[in-house]
Amino acid sequence: MNINSNTQLSNVVAKRKKDGNFNIYEKYRKETYKAKTIWEETEMITEKGTVELGEHGLSKYFEFPKPIALIKKCLELGTDKNSIILDFFAGSGTTGQAVLELNREDAGNRAVILCTNNQNDICRKVTYKRLYNTINGYKDKKAIEGNLKYYKTDYIDRFNHEDEKYYITNELSKYIQELVQLENGIDIDNREVQVLFTDEEIDKFSKNKELVNDCNLLYVDTNALITEEQMNIFEENNITILYIPEYYFEDEIMEVEQW
Repeated sequence: MNINSNTQLSNVVAKRKKDGNFNIYEKYRKETYKAKTIWEETEMITEKGTVELGEHGLSKYFEFPKPIALIKKCLELGTDKNSIILDFFAGSGTTGQAVLELNREDAGNRAVILCTNNQNDICRKVTYKRLYNTINGYKDKKAIEGNLKYYKTDYIDRFNHEDEKYYITNELSKYIQELVQLENGIDIDNREVQVLFTDEEIDKFSKNKELVNDCNLLYVDTNALITEEQMNIFEENNITILYIPEYYFEDEIMEVEQW
């Protein structure tokens, strides 16, 4: 309960009654508010967005970029500190920068996913570059703590009638590493994290003392078997073992009935 001598700040107030005694009341303060229909503040206009993009040296790529304040306002109204924000039509990267800045301002832990068709190579030249600048600092702007990953999407055939040995599970497994990185916010581009799919891979890894010594986290396919001897090696080297979740591609596999 908040008690403060300043009645504008306190949640508890006392009012004197006619007999000289006091009644104690607790104020009710609304935690939400109705957004305005029209946002006409200066920081909301397109010209502001152009200036902000120009600070990254990227204004020539977009004529009407959204200003950061506009996206921040939307985020404040529709998300909380732990939300995952998806911008499926990303362009100049305003949403990404807004999320990073808002996390710094309120100690939030929001994550953001930006998707683009990369027309005219905008993802590489603009979107990625802007977020990279924001995280590492640019001009007189201080760096903002964050991490950044760039992924390309690909199309996988459900069936291949010309190849009897074709299984969608084998094709999907090629992208397990990327999904593990996305779900856990980790980097598997180093030797501290390993992803293994078969008994042979586990056996080969367990015999490589250098790799075992460097590894902290091991992801293993649920169909692969770890022997007692291998398990002892991993435990002696304090390696945490996690199994790759089956739900990654469960729906896709069930749809084509290839288990």
